[in-house]
Amino acid sequence: MATVNELLNQARAWIGKKESNGSHKEIIDIYNGHKPLARGYKVKYTDSWCATFISALAIKCNCTDIIPTEASCGKMIELFKNIGCWQEDSNVTPDPGDIIFYDWDKKDSWPEHVGIVESVSGNQITAIEGNKSDAVARRTIAVGNASIRGYGVPKYSGSNSQSTPKPSEVNYKVRVNTPSGVNCRNAPNGAKVKAYANGTELTISKEENGWGYTGEGWVSLQYCTKVQGNFSSNTKSTGTYEVRVDSALIVRSGPGTNYSRKSKSQLTVDGQKRSNDNGGLLNGTRVTVSKWNGNWAKIPSGWVSGNYLKKV
Repeated sequence: MATVNELLNQARAWIGKKESNGSHKEIIDIYNGHKPLARGYKVKYTDSWCATFISALAIKCNCTDIIPTEASCGKMIELFKNIGCWQEDSNVTPDPGDIIFYDWDKKDSWPEHVGIVESVSGNQITAIEGNKSDAVARRTIAVGNASIRGYGVPKYSGSNSQSTPKPSEVNYKVRVNTPSGVNCRNAPNGAKVKAYANGTELTISKEENGWGYTGEGWVSLQYCTKVQGNFSSNTKSTGTYEVRVDSALIVRSGPGTNYSRKSKSQLTVDGQKRSNDNGGLLNGTRVTVSKWNGNWAKIPSGWVSGNYLKKV
């Protein structure tokens, strides 16, 4: 099963493919070469190809089991519903790798366009889309925009594929050591999520090829200095905590925002009783923390951010 990074890296590689020079044909050929074709339809080079772009990503990255292939946005939503991976709520904050659908005319709930979420910064979503002005390009749109119909939420693998070394699990602190600060990215060499000022202390929970994961994203460790004395996860106690949130607390498959969000059906029976329809734990829910990884807490249903837990 593919990881989020594999799909996003492929989407980035196709940015600039366009109709004017025929380079978009590579994407359509990938779709047409996959059998069986959805509804038996072979896409023409002159057709709208935004859904074909998403499908070609799934085909190329061998994850058609979690991202259904279709040439129609509306039909693709139906297929996401069939596998229990549809979220019809434009106000939620999506994860990188979620499939974003747009209903521009807002007349009949039928989507006219689709893309893949690359990153989220604050309330701004950056998506990569095929057939955006006849090319593969990025779009920035606010969370909750009225034109967002909803999201397909693929159940990505929480670990990297065999061809990519798994990030090593670590636990220590670093300090940003460059006057201009360091960018935090959604993946090693990925898109910028935010920036950390010079002198900022960060807890690194994973390493991969000279990059460290902070809980919010990845930073290049060449711009950081290790703080003397390893940070110990044992400085936070295990036991019973209470969820303190305004809405609901997302449960993830691993200790960080790059791990997939868990659906309600993936939680424990007790967790399902105390969560909303999207699988977010409700305010006041009591959870048992068995271990810590940086600021992420392991509970029976998965991992949650410790920022929204209070010891009881």
